[in-house]
Amino acid sequence: MKWTPSRDKVGTTIVNFNLRHRLWIAGGCISAYLIVLFLVMWNTSAPPRLGLSVAWDTTTSEWRVTRVSPISPASELPIQPGDSVVGVDGIGPTTGEPSEGLAIEQSSRVEIQPAAGTESFVADAGTRAPNRVTFAVISASAVLLGLIAFLYGRGTAPLALALVCYAGAIEIIVSVAGYWQWRPALVLHGIFLPLAVSSIAYLSLVFPVSRQLQLGRWRVPAIALPISSLPISALLTISTFVSIDAFSRLQPMFYLYDVACLGTASGAFLYSWWKSRSGRERVQLRIVTLGSVIAVTPFLAFTVIPRLVLGRDIVSPEVTLHALILLPASFAYAILRYQIMDLR
Repeated sequence: MKWTPSRDKVGTTIVNFNLRHRLWIAGGCISAYLIVLFLVMWNTSAPPRLGLSVAWDTTTSEWRVTRVSPISPASELPIQPGDSVVGVDGIGPTTGEPSEGLAIEQSSRVEIQPAAGTESFVADAGTRAPNRVTFAVISASAVLLGLIAFLYGRGTAPLALALVCYAGAIEIIVSVAGYWQWRPALVLHGIFLPLAVSSIAYLSLVFPVSRQLQLGRWRVPAIALPISSLPISALLTISTFVSIDAFSRLQPMFYLYDVACLGTASGAFLYSWWKSRSGRERVQLRIVTLGSVIAVTPFLAFTVIPRLVLGRDIVSPEVTLHALILLPASFAYAILRYQIMDLR
């Protein structure tokens, strides 16, 4: 696999749009984002559901789990189809009435008795609910950075950054609503997660200079990477609604796609660093590297590593996650400093 210089025709076409056209496009994107943000906050105001489907077992006279939603609090817990529900908010369900089953499926806290006969446990979705305000702030900040890059940037790189910011912002906020089992959020998650990851790879091929992937005799244009997310998005969305088994079987493929995109991005940036000839390119890459390190260090050092070593956070992820906005911000500064601020 090689990287060869290229010129992105799609980016060049959009670059030729004047400010008026860009304002119309930006206005449409911002309006769509604000609608999604409002609907997410509205539909996540109540406590989240666990994400269980149950049925009454007439033989044993108890409610049994029949399905665990693939993107839900229950999917993160050791709950399996066949397990029994022995309590809902401290009350044991015994009647078998449909209303009782509906109450279990809509509950955020139930007591589960595993079919394997091990000790029962309480599954509480509320203790795992993400902080909506934190994710909304990060998401809105990403949209703002993307808007600045789209309106004032010149060339393909600002457009690629705008795509990363917008797709990432939508994915960040709908991932919260997906935890609440809001169906439209699961559809948007299936669309924007692959698009966000592939857009990072796209950005790596157009910044600091435009390149193409060369696979043997085949040259792959950079724009093909975000386009490749379409079939992945379709499979992810469909499998989410079919069953957790279908989602689990396809999950390795989704991980492989993510790894391939992120691996392409890492390789392209390293190659650009190695091949960079001008001082401008080296300065841009240095800014991006420094910003990326500063962005991920708080989350890794004070949240992820302490959880693995100590079993608890030193600093809550609701705090450390805010630093991640420095990641797209470093790209925006590296790209736009020569275009808007005319820094040398």
